[in-house]
Amino acid sequence: MQVNPQKHFFKSLQDKLIFSLCHAHEFKKKPPELNGRFFDRLFHIAEISNLLLMEYDEYISRFMARNDRYAQMEYAKEKGLEADVLKVAKNMLQDGLSIARVARITKLPKEQIVALK
Repeated sequence: MQVNPQKHFFKSLQDKLIFSLCHAHEFKKKPPELNGRFFDRLFHIAEISNLLLMEYDEYISRFMARNDRYAQMEYAKEKGLEADVLKVAKNMLQDGLSIARVARITKLPKEQIVALK
């Protein structure tokens, strides 16, 4: 059975939500009447739930790989910034600033700053 959302009159977001939840499994694609980020996410979830086991495993593998790459990039950025802060702290010490002042400005622990001397 194919449901036509154009035949339904949606008075509110709640009407759209109830309609989409009741009929999502019947749509080949998301109807334009159900537009917006919320319905995009809802239909994405519905697509995932309709995957075969092999397709789902592949989806999860790709999802995890993408998240791993993102985490690696964030870690590299963090480490790069940390290295920059350490260079700045070392330069501040060489310019004669006190350990306490360098710690306050850079937010580094005093022990780490002492180790830079």
